[in-house]
Amino acid sequence: MNSSSRADSQSRAKKILSGLSADVTQQLPGVKVVSFDLDDTLWPLEKTLLDAERAQYEWIANNAQRVAEDLDEKQLFQKRREFLQQNQHLQGDVTAMRKASLAALFEEYGYDEANTATMVEEVFDVFYQARSQVTLFADALQCLEDLRQTYKLAAITNGNADLE
Repeated sequence: MNSSSRADSQSRAKKILSGLSADVTQQLPGVKVVSFDLDDTLWPLEKTLLDAERAQYEWIANNAQRVAEDLDEKQLFQKRREFLQQNQHLQGDVTAMRKASLAALFEEYGYDEANTATMVEEVFDVFYQARSQVTLFADALQCLEDLRQTYKLAAITNGNADLE
């Protein structure tokens, strides 16, 4: 998604949220549950992912120097894209795709299988922790509070973040 598309997506999300919170009971008669996709609806995805990718790369630079000596962050991202193109069966499982691509990467750079499994878990944990550090859009909490007065709320996501 290019930056223009992201901006459009964020703008639409903000409009939806602000429109819903204005007078939810009149806008959605008969509706009992409101469900949201989380990324780019309640918070901006791009910054969150970039921060998580940076944290992941920092771990790689400190713990998998052979990879970091050969690939910068952009090249690492491109490697993961190529991996996904060759392993489309993982497309619907973001976590499995990321872990499998990391395992393949570490093995490609000569890390042994036993070490690779441990490294994948460690670097994924770093990514996951950073991925879970989200900053809500300014009006998101108020909108959710307004909606909660009338509706049951649910979240749907294909991402991987721990928000508890």
